[in-house]
Amino acid sequence: MIIMQKPLRYIAQHLKNIILSEMLGVYEAKPMFTDVFSNETIQNGINAHRGFLHKLCNYLFINGDKHDKPKKIAHPFSDRVSLPSNYPFLKYIENVLVGIAVNGELNISNDVLMVDSVKFRTDLAKIPIIKVAECMGCLSDNGFCFSRIDLTGSKVNFTSEIFEVSYPENPALLTGIKIMSKAKFIFEGTGIYGILLRCDYRAVLRDELKSSCFLKDMIRPLPIENQEYILELHNRYLSTGFQCTVNIVDELCIRFFYLYKRKEIWSIIISANNGYELAVRSKHTDEYDGIVEKFHPYLRDKISKGYGCDKKREPNSYCQGGCKGYRISLTDSLSHISNDLVTWIDNELLFV
Repeated sequence: MIIMQKPLRYIAQHLKNIILSEMLGVYEAKPMFTDVFSNETIQNGINAHRGFLHKLCNYLFINGDKHDKPKKIAHPFSDRVSLPSNYPFLKYIENVLVGIAVNGELNISNDVLMVDSVKFRTDLAKIPIIKVAECMGCLSDNGFCFSRIDLTGSKVNFTSEIFEVSYPENPALLTGIKIMSKAKFIFEGTGIYGILLRCDYRAVLRDELKSSCFLKDMIRPLPIENQEYILELHNRYLSTGFQCTVNIVDELCIRFFYLYKRKEIWSIIISANNGYELAVRSKHTDEYDGIVEKFHPYLRDKISKGYGCDKKREPNSYCQGGCKGYRISLTDSLSHISNDLVTWIDNELLFV
């Protein structure tokens, strides 16, 4: 059976869901950013960048099929998604934005970027020129204006050593992409990815954003009652000695690990392929099977199947991430299993 990847329009909607909310209130940026711009300018720029990303995601939701060539995938249930391999257009867009930002200098009024054509082309040398033209055309459709450059053909033709970029709808965006591109270069790596595409301004802030604030922001597409329940779980277990570790697996996947005595007990997983899930890494259910028998049938059935490598249990099946634990969808109602989940985790702790 051939499994095809999800279309770009679906990925655009997922990306929109995990773009950080607008920066409200007063935040202090790291000195490496305030040495160049004021905190107010930084905040306005980041908010403008966020607004543009929402506009881009809406555009791709409608027009994504023009830029997407569906591929078959080996692991349809994997949490990880490689943009360069599976959704290269989205990665190209990011690269073009970064190329504009790092090779451009703002004019005195901060409403035009003067971009070095040679450096821009050098930075994007690995991207086919026809794709660069396609990306810049997409940016034009979403409010960017380019001058001293010809985008009418299938290639990008520079008419001078410097080309100009503006965004009349909100010129602060030009400052925003410079700030977020700098943050991407400095901080992107193990544990955090997608700083530019998710507008992850946590990388810019001087003080770390609380995990509860970030979690609350990331689960906002869920039903209200589910959001409230997840935050209750988060606060309950942090108050009893758990540690919450956030891992940005790639541009589209975020995991909140809940560790007790350095051992992962449960987690929240947000991914493009699997949506919003809670995973319990339970290993001692045999020790309290009498309690398990009283659980809701939905949980009892899951636990009876066990977890581990899906391909070892069913050689002809696809990997469904079983090794990450028993997975429970957070999109559906949790009211019928909410108390049992707490009881389950509490009993698991007795054997850690």
